[in-house]
Amino acid sequence: MANEFLESAQVRGVALVYITNRTCKANDENDPTVRNLRCLGAPSVPSRPLCREGSSSDKAARRAAAAAAYRILLLIGDRWFLIPNPKYGS
Repeated sequence: MANEFLESAQVRGVALVYITNRTCKANDENDPTVRNLRCLGAPSVPSRPLCREGSSSDKAARRAAAAAAYRILLLIGDRWFLIPNPKYGS
């Protein structure tokens, strides 16, 4: 259902930006985070998801980077609009 929503937004011209607190190598096709997103069928998995850098889990800087390039319409996650995460249970 989440993928259907994301695909519907994308078809309407919405750019999807994935911000994660996982430390990852976004340019590496074999990176577990990139593979997980693709495996789950997430549409438009970017070649560079905004990954966690360093020890801080604060997403503010990554959200600001996204806001500098796009007008943010909606933030979805476990503290905003709750969506199920099949990798961590319900």
